[in-house]
Amino acid sequence: MFEQEVFLSILDKTEMAYICKKFKLNVTGFQRDMTNAPIKALVNAIKTALTNGMKKKRRNQKGDHLPYEDMLHQMAEETLNKHRYISELGFEEFIVRMEVCSDVKICEIFAIVYYQYFEEYQKNFIQMVENVRNNKYVFSGLSNQLDSTPLEKIYKVIRNQIVEDDTYTFLKNFENEILESNYKEEYLKINKSTLDEEATFRLLASSSKNMYLCILLSFLLKEERYKSEQYVPLIEVIVSKIYTKRLEENVKELKTLETEQIEFKKMNEILEKENENFIELLANLNVEYSSQKEELQNIHKYLKEIEDENSRLKKILEKNEPLQMFFLRLISENDFMIVTKDVEQFMNTPFEGVTISPSQFRKQLKRNDKNYLQNQIIFITRVSFSTGGDWYRFKQLLDEHQLRYEEIGQYDICSYIKEIIECLNRKEIFVYADEI
Repeated sequence: MFEQEVFLSILDKTEMAYICKKFKLNVTGFQRDMTNAPIKALVNAIKTALTNGMKKKRRNQKGDHLPYEDMLHQMAEETLNKHRYISELGFEEFIVRMEVCSDVKICEIFAIVYYQYFEEYQKNFIQMVENVRNNKYVFSGLSNQLDSTPLEKIYKVIRNQIVEDDTYTFLKNFENEILESNYKEEYLKINKSTLDEEATFRLLASSSKNMYLCILLSFLLKEERYKSEQYVPLIEVIVSKIYTKRLEENVKELKTLETEQIEFKKMNEILEKENENFIELLANLNVEYSSQKEELQNIHKYLKEIEDENSRLKKILEKNEPLQMFFLRLISENDFMIVTKDVEQFMNTPFEGVTISPSQFRKQLKRNDKNYLQNQIIFITRVSFSTGGDWYRFKQLLDEHQLRYEEIGQYDICSYIKEIIECLNRKEIFVYADEI
């Protein structure tokens, strides 16, 4: 009875009228409009119904009969039907959401906590009541999330409701691919060993690199670890690796299709040339002509299908391959370095590892790195030298060591990169121009 009285004490008149109307409690003289009833009449009606609800209902019993638990259950179910998203929330996220949800009453919040988070209800009931009595937010002091910035709260909601689902789908799809591949037995064996962080680390330390993806995948899916924020860096690594793997497979398939397309084009040119040579004979060879025409139509149709498929794959590749990946591959598959005084412009970019200052470059030459540097194309920003004399002396140094170099005459990183790519193209170095 104590819990019921405490609960009743925090309700305002609107909520009392709502409860009386919902459960059809008898408020003498005010059955048509409970909102006009005095608070005392509303309190007495609810208290009487709850008191009777503590006893077993007898046949022909007079007076309202409302068990406290039934009241909370019915209010919770009605509220959850109106706000279906609440049933998907954990208690922490429910606390954050309700802070800005003005169309859920305090009595309904208590009902939902009782119905959906009963352990939290038992543990925090008194604190929740005190908060309401002190005109504080009902869950004040119950979660650190309430002190988060709006941006942090947005991230929390997005991560719980969207990112986790997408991550699970992505990882699960990749797991299914593994289970349909030659790695199935190996993966099933790995899955028995990723019991915790220590066991997973030991497994990684004793495995070859080509098994790292399988190990991390098994670890993240087991016990839904991918939902934990502490594993976000691991998720980013594995998602990046999977995308890279799929991208390489798509590029390989695309190259195969491009080769086939070239071959079909050559075949088409040959057939068209032969067709021209037979034009004079076609008038007398109607049967042969019909046959040749049908064959050519089939070839054209097949070529069109190949071209359409090629176009589709290119669009897929363009859509899913970020520019960042293009730069990383450009750097890893082409030997070049950038010499500039504006090294800071390249910081925190994919080009950071291949960019040095003129003074650092001279030190490399002194360390007898000549053989390594001779394999590089050295791109030098002209603005790195304040006078023509300085530039001339630096070029002499390069010529003296027989190094390949190109002068870049722009003033910002975007122009530098564009000029580097154009230069590599002029030198017929494959830089994935179709990906730019």
